[in-house]
This record gives sequence, C-alpha cells and structure tokens, in this order.
Amino acid sequence: MKSDHERQEDGRSALALAGMGLELAIIVILASAGGHWLDRLWGTKPWLLILGAALGMTVAMANLIRKARPKGKEEV
Repeated sequence: MKSDHERQEDGRSALALAGMGLELAIIVILASAGGHWLDRLWGTKPWLLILGAALGMTVAMANLIRKARPKGKEEV
C-alpha cells in the first residue's frame, strides 16, 4: 500500500504530464492558426499553414524533450 507522500508524488507526476501534453497542443494550434491567418492575409494558401504547423510541432517537441531531461544534465 502506498503512503500519502507516494500518492501525492504520483498525482504531481500525472499533472505534470497532462500539463506538458496541453502545452504541446497549444503551441501547435497557435502556430497553425498564425500560419492560417498569414495565408488569408497574403493569399498563399496553404503554404504558411503547413509551415506554421511544422514549426509548431518542432518547437513543441523541442520543449517537451527539454522538460523531459533529468535535472542537472548539461546541454551540449
């Protein structure tokens, strides 16, 4: 049986993972929306939407990897 401290740590881990997933989705949605808006503004459909989505995915994954690294690990 888990102690109260272990249950609290499990809850924090679950919230942290949910927060990272939500952050990933928000970054991709905002970058895609920005690309769509620029496409409408400049008449370049669908190229800036595709570019925005790709950029959003790249930034979101880099952010996810950065957060998933163990603490104290130096970046190269």
